[in-house]
Amino acid sequence: MNVEIEKIGHHLAHPKGEDGIKVAEMMANSNYGMIEKSFRQLSEKDKSVLEIGFGNASHLEPLLSGHPEITYVGVEQSETMIRFARELWKNTPYYKFIRSEDFAVDQWQEAFDAVVSVNTLYFQENPKSFVENFYPVIQDNGSFILTFADKEFMAKVPFVNELFTLYSLGDVKIIFEDTIFAKTEYHTFNEILTSPDGEQFGRDFHVVCFYK
Repeated sequence: MNVEIEKIGHHLAHPKGEDGIKVAEMMANSNYGMIEKSFRQLSEKDKSVLEIGFGNASHLEPLLSGHPEITYVGVEQSETMIRFARELWKNTPYYKFIRSEDFAVDQWQEAFDAVVSVNTLYFQENPKSFVENFYPVIQDNGSFILTFADKEFMAKVPFVNELFTLYSLGDVKIIFEDTIFAKTEYHTFNEILTSPDGEQFGRDFHVVCFYK
């Protein structure tokens, strides 16, 4: 990929330029299992989805093909990712991409059936506020789906730097012990990944579903 290791972590938090596009493509491939499990939590009744931190948005066609009439809004801090996604899906009228530096919810007048956010938890100063801030734009009986890789795995990743805060499932259960949501469910998955040099390794990740 030819991107310096120490720069990858910064591009994960905020992809920029050609290097940011390369890192986003790498992450889309390596994190597809996490993204797929997150979108599997969507109900067949869900007709509108808001995704926070969509990366390069290459996952949308395979994961939303089962929801042909769904309306999708993706929000990113990175202008590079916004431009990339808009070009990639320029012929898909049901997909909309918005740039937001702070993910402020007051920019949406509509409400969504589901909010999805994968691998953004590490960069939030206040995870509980991050999730609960979206409560007003979630339809009744809707959900917020939050997915993250386990701390034990992330601690071994070479590009994880000072921008990341790592969490175990136990850490997250404490943070979200008491929320404004009616119900919270926790799911843990393990997947086998293959490194560029052919080495296989396991990764535990967690999908947290908050139901309104």
